[in-house]
Amino acid sequence: MTGRNALIILALVCYFPRVPDAAAFPNGVSSQSLTASTSSYGLALSSKYLAYSDNVSSIGWIDLITGAILSPSYSFSTPKGIAIKSDDTKVYVAEYGAGCITPVRVSDLQHETSVSVGTSPWGLVMSGGTIGVTNSGGSDVMAVDTSTGDVVATVATGNNPKGIAVEGDGTRVYVANSGSDYGTVITTSSLKTGQIPLDSFSEDVALSENDRAYFVMSNGTIQAVNTNDYSLDGAPITIGGFPRSVAALSSGGYDYVYVTGSPSNGVTIVEFPVNPSDCPGAAPRILQTILGISSPEDIVIQSDGAKAYIARSSGSTITVLEKGGPQPAIKSGYYSCLNDTTQSSTAVSFATNNYGGNYQVEIGGTGITGCGAILASGTIAGSSSAQFSVRAADLTTSTYNVTRDYSLYVFVTDSIGRTGSAGFGITLDTIPPSTATEVNAKSGDEEVELSWSALSGDVTGYYVYFTTATGGSGRIRADLISSYTVTNLENNVLHYFTVTAYDCANNEGPASSQVRAFPGHVRSPAELAGEDGGCFIATEVFGSLSFEVEVLRSFRDKIILSSIPGQWFVSMYYKYSPFWAVFLHDRPFLKGLVRIALVPVVFGAWLILEGAALKVFFLLLLISGIIFAVYKRKWLKA
Repeated sequence: MTGRNALIILALVCYFPRVPDAAAFPNGVSSQSLTASTSSYGLALSSKYLAYSDNVSSIGWIDLITGAILSPSYSFSTPKGIAIKSDDTKVYVAEYGAGCITPVRVSDLQHETSVSVGTSPWGLVMSGGTIGVTNSGGSDVMAVDTSTGDVVATVATGNNPKGIAVEGDGTRVYVANSGSDYGTVITTSSLKTGQIPLDSFSEDVALSENDRAYFVMSNGTIQAVNTNDYSLDGAPITIGGFPRSVAALSSGGYDYVYVTGSPSNGVTIVEFPVNPSDCPGAAPRILQTILGISSPEDIVIQSDGAKAYIARSSGSTITVLEKGGPQPAIKSGYYSCLNDTTQSSTAVSFATNNYGGNYQVEIGGTGITGCGAILASGTIAGSSSAQFSVRAADLTTSTYNVTRDYSLYVFVTDSIGRTGSAGFGITLDTIPPSTATEVNAKSGDEEVELSWSALSGDVTGYYVYFTTATGGSGRIRADLISSYTVTNLENNVLHYFTVTAYDCANNEGPASSQVRAFPGHVRSPAELAGEDGGCFIATEVFGSLSFEVEVLRSFRDKIILSSIPGQWFVSMYYKYSPFWAVFLHDRPFLKGLVRIALVPVVFGAWLILEGAALKVFFLLLLISGIIFAVYKRKWLKA
């Protein structure tokens, strides 16, 4: 066939629109069809019409806006190549059996005078007022001025030329020779030719915007050629079958090459070169093989890549390829983080639309089948769901044992080769969060309000631990917050609290510093002081900021709580002393007596804390000895 995406001119510059987005290239396509008045062989595409020839005796064109089919009654002699004038006023037909090009008016479907062009014209493309044609029964290509009907150039190429393509600036033309094991490049300014050695006879050629020419060979391969120096760009890409036609689209430095007839009942889509970030070390990748298209011939593609049209030499339909096919969706509910200890595996469910087929789950890659490591495979019916398991052992840690994020993809391919995909992420998390800090506790009635500084980074929530000296304990799981109120606690019992952080894989960080709180319903000044760690009775009789309370508080923390009996004593004190503190609050006389009684206790505690108790003991002995001697002497004189 011909280079259907290219425009031939031997003296004029032509323009190729750029494909803006790689997402336009189908990795999952929906096969539709357009009805023609006959079978189709060659195709030509404009913004309004899709023209076709049937390789027998008829041509026609479809209005892409209204769907109307226009077909002239004139009988053509084996029409093959077909082209549409840029203003949509005429359609040109290469009549293989008559050795001519025939123009047909769109307005009234009438043909005009034919132009003789040589032996068995095959490929036909045009730009402006110039038409290019390959003579597959000979060994040359011709250029025709449509305004005069004159052949303005004839250039020898190779045996049986078919496909043809031209560079965007019109300076060089590439020809596929189906009877010679080389391609031909023509420099239009001088009409000089050069040969590009190939490993087989070529059927068609297409150019990309990334300085490559793609020849499809009769032996079922694609050969990429660097158009800067005509060198072969890598080894031939094996696709199989009997290639008929090729089209190429470019995006982001990569080309997407569509080939009909490979396999014989389908279309193969190849990415070239392979994206190393998608598939490291891989060969040029067959993105998709679309089956179920009987007798595929020519192919044309919209400039934005949204749709591809495929001529079919049997039947009366033209196949349309576009986005669609199986579309799996990942259901929520799986663990997004794993490790070998706290969360070693998770079950992942997915569903598909009304298209089912074979599914494959891969770890890694970026949504292209075969790029990742295969994790699971099976079959799924349309409009149904399936499940597979992901283990932490399926993921690979780095040598530094840090958090790793993995992309997983589910591919579903139906019976005609259409593939849909869905991706999701799982983290291999082996590092616990850091320690919670600045933990504070505030008592309430049968509750304690805790607060702490929120941690940054990989933190999903917090655990609150509490215990009492009498044996009560518990653990509460909190959300991603920085405060929590622990309720249903026993009043008048001293509670101890710590906080830990956990991450998405339930790794738990170290415990925070311990804080204490004393829930209770009493709201006297003494109790409020006790909530801050003071002494209930001493606070009531001396005042919350007194020197005596500070001494007793330090004595409790440093001396009494250091032993088990002391801890029991403090627990009993906190259990019963709030009542007596309230009892003394409105009885100033009793409060004074208790104050006097506590003075020597405070003094003794101070001496112990200061390490002066022994010195005072000897001082008291000395004073007692002096007093005893004085009284003894007076007694003897008497």
